[in-house]
Amino acid sequence: MDGTPGEDAQFWQLQTTPFTCAVVAQLGIIEAFTGEPVSEAQLVYDATANGWLSDNGMSPLDVGNLLDLYNIPCHVEMGATIQDLMAELTQGHKVIVGVDSGELWHQDFPLEDFFQQAADHAIWVTGVDTSDSDNPMVIINDSGDPNGAGKAYPMADFVDAWEDSGFRYVGTDNAPPDFDQLAAGFNADSGLFTDIANYYGDLFSDFLGRVQHQGSRKAPYRAPR
Repeated sequence: MDGTPGEDAQFWQLQTTPFTCAVVAQLGIIEAFTGEPVSEAQLVYDATANGWLSDNGMSPLDVGNLLDLYNIPCHVEMGATIQDLMAELTQGHKVIVGVDSGELWHQDFPLEDFFQQAADHAIWVTGVDTSDSDNPMVIINDSGDPNGAGKAYPMADFVDAWEDSGFRYVGTDNAPPDFDQLAAGFNADSGLFTDIANYYGDLFSDFLGRVQHQGSRKAPYRAPR
């Protein structure tokens, strides 16, 4: 398992409006970093006051602004891959992606992508489970699903839904404070789940390169052996 879906599930909340998915995805991450509760109403106020939220939701370009507002530095990637998400999770980073909710929840009509591709929902990716190589799963906190805390989806279904955002994601630059005390196997000195980094480094030739690229926002490093 890459990531900490069990720990992150405690920060899941159900959104109270049809247009606050991106707000609530950021809410959970803010609570994970600060250790303090924050209400959806407060973040709706913050986002609306800054022009980041309307009745149509939050623009993908503004996702991450609430994290910045609460002093959680983050970055945006486009055209990303599952390996990029795994590299973020291996560093304890928290990740929000845009998806087509209809595809994720199997509510789209069969040829919808032929006529239109668009992401309309934001979710927090909390883990990737490759223990069954024939059926890898992506674990998410989905504020639009009443059963969305730590929910697992087949990787192929997740990728289909994620593609509609241009494979965009927002990732935090760091793991939460004292993450090594909360997450077994996380090495605070290297900023990695070392065993996971080495495992995927052996499996994918460019995996540690992806980790180093993301980690270059702080300092370059190599996973110790």
